[in-house]
Amino acid sequence: MQLLFDKLKDDTHCYLMINEKNLAHLQLEAEKVGFKFQQLIIWNKGNALPNHYYMRCYECILMLRKGKAKDINDMTTKNILNIPNIKAGTKLHSCQKPVELTNILINNSSKEGDIVLDMFLGSGSTGISALECNRRFIRN
Repeated sequence: MQLLFDKLKDDTHCYLMINEKNLAHLQLEAEKVGFKFQQLIIWNKGNALPNHYYMRCYECILMLRKGKAKDINDMTTKNILNIPNIKAGTKLHSCQKPVELTNILINNSSKEGDIVLDMFLGSGSTGISALECNRRFIRN
C-alpha cells in the first residue's frame, strides 16, 4: 500500500476493487499510509455468484484520494454503477473488469494526456481504457 501511495501524484484519486469481507481492512491499511477515504462505489455486475448465504452480484470500489479533495469530472455519475460483467468463458483473467467500467473511473478522475497507473495489470482493461480515454498508461 505504501508503494502505491508513494507512486501517486498529490491531489489524485485511487480506485481499489475489493469484496465486502476485506473492505474495512483495506480501507484501514490505506489510511495508515496517508490515503483519505473519498467514497464507496458499488459495481452492480448483473450476474450473481453462488455463496453460502446470499448470492453476490456486486463488487465494492474503494475510492481514495492522495492530498486535497478534488471533484470528479462528471458529477452526475451515481455511486452504483450498473455495468454488466464479462460473461464466463470469455474472460482472459479471473478478475477481469469491463472496459466500460474502467472508462468511467478514468474519465472521472483524470484529464486527457494524464498518466494512469495500474499496479496490478491483470488482463489490461485499465490500459485499454486509458488509451480509449486519451490518457497515457503505465504499470508498476
